[in-house]
Amino acid sequence: MPRPSKQQPIMCDHFLWRLFKRDNVWYADGRMNNPNLGKHSLGTRDRVEAHNRLRELDSKKAVEHGKAEVVDSKPNRDLSIAAGWKQLMEHRGRPVVVGGVNSETIKRYRAVRDKHIVFCRKQHVETWSQVDRRHVEKYGEWLSRNRHRRGQRYAPRTIAFEMDTIRSVVKYLVDDNQLDASCRFTLGLAKSEESDTYCFRREEVDAMIAFCAAKKFHWLRWVLTALATTGMRIGELETLRWQDIDLESNTIWIKDERHSSRKRHLGHVRTTKGKRGRTLPLNKSLRKVLREM
Repeated sequence: MPRPSKQQPIMCDHFLWRLFKRDNVWYADGRMNNPNLGKHSLGTRDRVEAHNRLRELDSKKAVEHGKAEVVDSKPNRDLSIAAGWKQLMEHRGRPVVVGGVNSETIKRYRAVRDKHIVFCRKQHVETWSQVDRRHVEKYGEWLSRNRHRRGQRYAPRTIAFEMDTIRSVVKYLVDDNQLDASCRFTLGLAKSEESDTYCFRREEVDAMIAFCAAKKFHWLRWVLTALATTGMRIGELETLRWQDIDLESNTIWIKDERHSSRKRHLGHVRTTKGKRGRTLPLNKSLRKVLREM
């Protein structure tokens, strides 16, 4: 008896498909349809790109089997800046299960969009065909000269993120046949090696924990111990459950739950930065804290 697939079927515009990986490359399985559409390599290792190519494959098979007509889709060189951003936001705002992003990421895109639209108006840039490497470099220079609403300068990492986001919009529009392939460009952004994030030394952490114990701030002592011994993000610690802790194997399992409809319905969805779970070792200091709790 064949092993059941772990991937849920995806209903595109015309057919039902199942995605799976082979040698780290995504494939589309359309054999559950009538007619049988067979299996097809999507030629990518990226999940989001695989979903994009699956839609293209679905449309192609629909034309082949008479379910759709051939549409003459030529790249739109007059696509406005606002319209391009709208298309990207709709694409990124899809359900997470089909490659969309979470609400926090959408907020970051929205902040970049609002500033970029203002910049384009100042530069008299009206369409995405006018957005090239030099345009993005000017945008980065413009950000470095301005301050955000808190009155502070934009950090180099923020500027690099916003510049790369605009480049990714162009890439998406080209891949979606909304822009000509000649509009695609690359950015040589230097990775920032400097950070003003302070890393506490062991002696400082011990002093903070001792201070909390003396003042009987036990909850804060537990929090500091957990963060210092696991490297968890505060949001991950906040959603930690007893079933995530395995005392026998001495591990903590941080599970990404973005695909859990039950947890999403309850409003307790835990997401991780890498979109996948990870296992952390259970430090003996943390085991002692867990016994107290």
